[in-house]
Amino acid sequence: MSLKDGTVISLLKDVKTLAGADQGLLAQGTTPELGRGVYRIDTGPDGRPAAVLLATNGVTTPTTLVTSQAPATAGFRAAGDKAVLRWVYGRSDLRVSLRVTHKQTGRTWTANQTLLGADTEAVLEWDGTFTNGTAAYNGAYEWKMTAFPLSNIGGAVERTGFLTVASGSARHDYSDSNSPDLLVRTGQGHLVSYDVRQLLGPHAADWEPTERGGGWQIYDQLLSAGNLDATPHSDILARDTSGVLWLYPSTGQVLAERIPVGGGWNTYDRLAAGSDLTRDGRPDLIATDRSGVLWLYLGKGDGTFAPRTKVGGGWGVYGQIVNIGDTDRDGHPDLIADSGNNGYSWLTVYKGTGDWKVPFRPGQLPDYLAPYSRPDSPQPLPF
Repeated sequence: MSLKDGTVISLLKDVKTLAGADQGLLAQGTTPELGRGVYRIDTGPDGRPAAVLLATNGVTTPTTLVTSQAPATAGFRAAGDKAVLRWVYGRSDLRVSLRVTHKQTGRTWTANQTLLGADTEAVLEWDGTFTNGTAAYNGAYEWKMTAFPLSNIGGAVERTGFLTVASGSARHDYSDSNSPDLLVRTGQGHLVSYDVRQLLGPHAADWEPTERGGGWQIYDQLLSAGNLDATPHSDILARDTSGVLWLYPSTGQVLAERIPVGGGWNTYDRLAAGSDLTRDGRPDLIATDRSGVLWLYLGKGDGTFAPRTKVGGGWGVYGQIVNIGDTDRDGHPDLIADSGNNGYSWLTVYKGTGDWKVPFRPGQLPDYLAPYSRPDSPQPLPF
């Protein structure tokens, strides 16, 4: 109902009949407080229209909350980890909505459940992603639950609470979410990252980039270097065209100002970083010079490296060298190198020994390629 001053007053819902009476109007409808019945619409004590219940055909079931269960902390370290929030109500026929909001950034996850018949329990499971499929950041969150009756009778129930996400940090994680990020340098020199969890979800066709800033075209090598400075976050190494190596420490979701590591790194044509080759908890760096000699730089844990150690020669035959991690799960990070000719390429695995003086065993093809190779040497395969 609209008054002369333009104010709109909601008196009844689901109005079916309307008739005149000696005093006001008679109408059949519902209100959230009193339910369905016959109401007289007349002027209230304050001079504004009001609905007065004259008769009802039943008792209204109010929306009540019986029990509530929500975790104070949540961690999404492994596949299948969930945060489960559940509520039991005094009735069914409800639409239950949940919104979880990261307090620092305002990013959200939402879910809904409809309770019908005898079902009075809502169970909503958060898989640790935001609504767009990216991994949820570590930190403080606020949740809000709303249970609204489908009939509009009985009133809504709201509850709020807080939880902390503590998922830890993974290698190549630049968003403080325990999910690896793919770093990409654009043709314009911008660095962006993509959360790989989107690749596995329903938003795979529309990855959301995170801008990491411009000016990265001054570097001819970029490395996802692991945690070099003993913080919980992965860092970046970059080499400029004059041969100076720079460290970009990660603070979680952003990169700090660069720190010079040292000059003379243009001696090397290939660099690989990120693996802990000596199992001392500190990522190391390996490099091949232009004559094909392999050098090991042991990470000191403060963003710098110990003096280099020569660990082999003949590595010039490889086009790429990658610190791949532990391929055979023996506790020692390994190395993968690839070379190719005439459109063909083959991979060679150098398994780690854990001994920094002799960090790798002789190269071999991965086991799944062994049937295609002679015992004495790998054969080229399409790649």
